[in-house]
Amino acid sequence: MLDIFYFGFQELNNLAGKNEVLDNIFRFLADYLVYLIILIAFLYLIHKNKTYYFLSAFIYAIVARLTIVEVIKRVIQSPRPFEVLDVNLLINESSKFSFPSGHTIFLSTFSTIIFIYDKKLGAVLFFLSALVGVSRVIVGVHWPVDILGGAIIGILFGLTFYRLGKRIIK
Repeated sequence: MLDIFYFGFQELNNLAGKNEVLDNIFRFLADYLVYLIILIAFLYLIHKNKTYYFLSAFIYAIVARLTIVEVIKRVIQSPRPFEVLDVNLLINESSKFSFPSGHTIFLSTFSTIIFIYDKKLGAVLFFLSALVGVSRVIVGVHWPVDILGGAIIGILFGLTFYRLGKRIIK
């Protein structure tokens, strides 16, 4: 069963610790790109006079991150890679459970709802979100399955929250 957690991890994590410039890029992508993604969406949607789209996506993403992620983590209790392997750890992360990635669920929920409203911006956000997810594996704090699972769960919740929101408004 653990093979699914290890699949692809070593290959990605081996990219870390080889070059200081690349390590700093991976750290930025893993920890700070999420804020840039939010800022890009906010500025773009304000410019388009679609602040409501940003606010709904942001609120639903926060709800997904603060509720769904924590429930799943406590049920599955998957250890983080650095707790069970000798890894190239580039960022400090609490030893809370690994599956699913909170960053990925937040960004996938957010990007899905934005994509429904604005396909171009949504596609850019999905691409940037994927960079965050892959980087979190590279820096040693997540397994690839944490990212994949988080993306799937985030997309499903984004679609669900969007549909619920439409019903509430009606």
